[in-house]
Amino acid sequence: MRRRGPATLGVLAITLVLLATSALAMPIRHERDAAPEGDPPVAAHDPLAIGSDGHGRSTGYLPGIDVASWQHPGGAPINWGQVRGAGYRYVFVKATEGTTYTNPYYAGDVAGASAAGMSTGAYHYARPSRPVSNARNEAIHFANTIGPQTGATTIPPVLDLEEHGGLTRSELAEWTRIFLDETERLTNRRPILYTGAWFWNQYVNSTAFGDTPLWLANYTSGPAPTMMPVGWSDWTVWQWTSSGIVPGIVGYTDLNRFRGSLEFLHSLGRVNQGQAPTGHLDLVHNPAPGVLRVRGWAVDRDIPWDPVAVHIYSNGVGRLNHLAQDPRPDLAEIWPAAGPNHGFDVEIEVPPGNHHVCVYAIDLPGTGGGNSLLGCRNVWVVDPNSVFRDVYSGDEFYMALAWAHAEGIVEGWEDGSFRPLEPVSRGAAAAFLHRYVGFPDPPDELPEPWFGDIGEGHPFRDEIAWLAGAGLATGYDDLSFRATDPVSRQAAVAFLWRLAGAPAPDEPEGPTSSPFSDVGPAHPFGDAIRWAAAEGITTGYADGSFRPTAPVSRLAMAVFLHRLAFLEA
Repeated sequence: MRRRGPATLGVLAITLVLLATSALAMPIRHERDAAPEGDPPVAAHDPLAIGSDGHGRSTGYLPGIDVASWQHPGGAPINWGQVRGAGYRYVFVKATEGTTYTNPYYAGDVAGASAAGMSTGAYHYARPSRPVSNARNEAIHFANTIGPQTGATTIPPVLDLEEHGGLTRSELAEWTRIFLDETERLTNRRPILYTGAWFWNQYVNSTAFGDTPLWLANYTSGPAPTMMPVGWSDWTVWQWTSSGIVPGIVGYTDLNRFRGSLEFLHSLGRVNQGQAPTGHLDLVHNPAPGVLRVRGWAVDRDIPWDPVAVHIYSNGVGRLNHLAQDPRPDLAEIWPAAGPNHGFDVEIEVPPGNHHVCVYAIDLPGTGGGNSLLGCRNVWVVDPNSVFRDVYSGDEFYMALAWAHAEGIVEGWEDGSFRPLEPVSRGAAAAFLHRYVGFPDPPDELPEPWFGDIGEGHPFRDEIAWLAGAGLATGYDDLSFRATDPVSRQAAVAFLWRLAGAPAPDEPEGPTSSPFSDVGPAHPFGDAIRWAAAEGITTGYADGSFRPTAPVSRLAMAVFLHRLAFLEA
């Protein structure tokens, strides 16, 4: 592989020392425009190309090359017809480096090689740095340059890793993983990893990449590489020399061998075939009474440039079939293969009330991936006829709430909501009851003993003083009132029962008779609960239970008070 700048003397010196002292694989070398000493030019014909191993035996190696700007000295063009005529079937062209550099010859080389009948791929020269998340930025730059890699004769994109950037082994491994995963997501192809055993074993030394196709740099005239990086048992592409003489190219060229057929090379890394669409449900909200706004994006991973349909449901009812083709420039930046027009932003008329909204992306015909759930959201659609924005006027309990609001017993929040399902605190329950009876003055003297946790300035001090003075609440054994604790359903009906004068309930029909399955005759709040059931203040749940220890909701408390008021009337 080749980067932009010429090799330093230090790198050349290291290379020469290794050549002189070791028969093992060469380290990956940096960019240079001449073959190193001791690495003589290699003829254009690969002796191990398909059909021959130099002795008439088939090897299955497919010959190819890789090029960068160095193969254009002084702007010299490449004659791709001659390259193809010499037997080379594919080429990897350097596209990018780091986050800013783009090879000025990339587009022309890909077009020329393709026109000559060669299969083409692209590689990115890595510049690892901290934080390791910078790998994602390099992948985005790479993908933005090369675009979709799903054509019939394209070959997988490549990460060229031969610099460590000062990262530790674990950091460099994580950097590599992020780049590979992001490139796969953006290009719809699982990348190949280019490296050499010397570099990998010293600076990464990870066995976690064995399922990533390996492009091995190992320079030898022998029939097989002399050294493998840890984590791989075999190679997919082998760069066996940097000193090839290729017709149509000025100077030296890297020569490669692919283990397999051209058809297999074309299919390599196509991990997204037959996969369901992807996307995201960004937003579901209620911009106006009776209206849902739904926004997001969807892409078919097999054919990312074509728009896909999204189906929008609320409460299980299909509301809209819509083609996701609205502009989304942000999507084009992170997914170049898709382009910018895969968004949806729609408004749908729906009845007021709670809506469970789900959006599905529909797979394009013939791709075989199935449909995808992009997400679900719960949203309340405002009823213009309701006193609170989160309560539907058609709700069976709405009239009770509207009455409690008109009587000044319950109030909402500053945002216009009532939050009907939130539990009622003991302090708020005292306020509800105090307002229900007409805002009586608190007692002149605090009841004794007084609650140690209700001091001067407490927001419900007067209401709690009235509640205790009226004998409706006694607090706890430790002389606390615990105003912020939720009120249980059994405590709520006990407050109302005491407020009504603690009437005796009707005698049960039998020793175990009870209006609710979970409230027996010996229940500590049994008298209050049986009274409330007999008077129609509470009806319990459909399963026959009362759930006495469950918190009472704000809506349920309003309903209880409404029923008590009409009972007293």
